[in-house]
Amino acid sequence: MTTNSRQFLLPSILLVLAFMAKPSDAFTGECVCVQERTIAARWSPDTNNVTYGFILNKGECFKFLGSSYSYTLALQENKGKLIIPRVDLKSMKCPPKQDTVLRYNALCPSIRSRAEWGARKPKSVTKLRVPVKYFVVHHSATRSCSTTVGCDKLVKGIQNYHMDNKGWEDIAYNFLIGGNGEVYEGRGWTVQGAHTIGYNSKSIGICMLGSFQKYVPTPLAMESLKKMINCSLYKGQIIPNYTLAGHRDLGNTDCPGTALYNVIKEEGS
Repeated sequence: MTTNSRQFLLPSILLVLAFMAKPSDAFTGECVCVQERTIAARWSPDTNNVTYGFILNKGECFKFLGSSYSYTLALQENKGKLIIPRVDLKSMKCPPKQDTVLRYNALCPSIRSRAEWGARKPKSVTKLRVPVKYFVVHHSATRSCSTTVGCDKLVKGIQNYHMDNKGWEDIAYNFLIGGNGEVYEGRGWTVQGAHTIGYNSKSIGICMLGSFQKYVPTPLAMESLKKMINCSLYKGQIIPNYTLAGHRDLGNTDCPGTALYNVIKEEGS
């Protein structure tokens, strides 16, 4: 089988590669496959202004669905450390195992909107300038929740406490995650949070609902946390060499609880 190969050997100071694949490249309907390590990518197909994101590990492939794609490739290891591998992208027939073909935003979870959980209107908003360097994990230090009804109630209670007792403009976090794995929109992608003093203008803050001093969040919650980290990267909300931090790394606090913090440190090491 004849393949089209594009190989790039990147210098150590170059972190991002951008290129355009045109119809003449004969990529349409085939797959691009990665020969070396991990690539996080963002792309826009044809004339579609929507930018999608995906991650490819060594040996995995992505199926081209249009005739012309623009790409930005950020090179990184699974744990966020930058690498400068030899990137070998090949146009070839897609592998027989469909589970090796990654598609649009496959790793971005569904997010329960403010309207869906009944959020109050914020007193004011400050725009967040992205991409930011830090992805900060918190816990709510409250009871946990495992159903949509229960998590809705808990998130609304946290917002009321932050606005009425703390005097803040809105719920502090950009997003929150329940024990059922459901992700809640707090201030969202575009608004600066109030979760980490000195770092709110340069971070995305996610709160795991519950108290995790002795116990870790549920597997569903942890999976959603990982997806949100990847999703933040794919959407260009955090820089490729982002820092994954527990709240206690950046302030004098026990947050996000010792059990959860230990997991975060293991993931980020």
